[in-house]
Amino acid sequence: MSFLVIPESTRDDSGRYSLTLSNSAGEKAIFVRVKVLDTPGPVGGFEVCDVTSTGCQLSWLPPDNDGGCQIQNYIVEKRELDKKTWSNCINDLKKTSFKVTGLTPGCDYYFRVMAVNKYGLGVPKDSPKAYLTTDPISEPDPPKKMDVLEVTKNSATLGWLKPLRDGGAKINGYMVDYKEDGEPEDKWTPYSVVKDLTIVVVGLKEGTKYKFRVAARNVAGTSLAREAE
Repeated sequence: MSFLVIPESTRDDSGRYSLTLSNSAGEKAIFVRVKVLDTPGPVGGFEVCDVTSTGCQLSWLPPDNDGGCQIQNYIVEKRELDKKTWSNCINDLKKTSFKVTGLTPGCDYYFRVMAVNKYGLGVPKDSPKAYLTTDPISEPDPPKKMDVLEVTKNSATLGWLKPLRDGGAKINGYMVDYKEDGEPEDKWTPYSVVKDLTIVVVGLKEGTKYKFRVAARNVAGTSLAREAE
């Protein structure tokens, strides 16, 4: 009996082998398919999405190379940008997606996933970059409680309070509009954009009733307007 030994074989040694037997009478070739059992390769399609200040969503595809046997589970780990050690998120996950929770707001995190079969841990698949934990930016809430503080025959002094929620980005201005009382809703006239919480609207007609409104603005857009009470 003859043997062919491939020392320290890896998954790359899997494939179809040709064995040729020859003697003085001739030769004969046979083909043998060899399957090397090993730990899994890296998972595919690894994505990080829906990042908030305390968590994110991970998803991936099973590895192209399962090591020759069934994938048993997945291990998910995280690492802060300024640290070298990985910490475990979950080590017995049966699905190809996972919601990470309990992250520290304002930190940068790397994530990685490993497939596991009966031969051990597979090749880790790291996220392509570090992800900053922060809530998505959106338009702010309307300013709170707009009041007419003082009125003269040609002007009105207005004041308001900051929005309850800034949408995750700094308020960069307040848009003030006005219109004569009784005019349609589409007749609001832009007056000014200011950064303060008060404004004096001038050039008004004596004896005319007016309505005023203010909206907050950030890099994501403009809030709904708040009318003066």
